Amino acid sequence: SSPRVIWMGVGEGKDVLMNLATRIEEELVRCGFGRDKRWIPHLTMGRVRSLEEREKLASLIQRERDAEAGKVRVGKVSIFKSRLTPKGPVYTVLKHILLKGGQG
Repeated sequence: SSPRVIWMGVGEGKDVLMNLATRIEEELVRCGFGRDKRWIPHLTMGRVRSLEEREKLASLIQRERDAEAGKVRVGKVSIFKSRLTPKGPVYTVLKHILLKGGQG
C-alpha cells in the first residue's frame, strides 16, 4: 500500500495541540468513548487517488519540501461525524465550539 493522504506537520505550537488533544480524549473516555490511536498534529492538504497523481505529487513535494505555512489562529473547534462510502468519506458537522478570543 502506498501513501494516499497529503499532510503538513505542525512545528511551533505542537505541544499545545497535543495537550488539548489529550484533554479532549480524556473527556471522551469519561463519556464512554474508546481511546483513539496516537494523534499527530497536522493539516490535511488532500488525497491522492492514482499512480499518476502520486508521481506528480512526489515531484511537487521535492520542490516544496522546505515550505512553511505560517502561523494560524484557531477560533473554533468543530466536531465531525465521518461515514465511509465507496466514493470516499462523508463528513457531517455535529457541533462548533468557539475558543476563547475566537471569532469563528
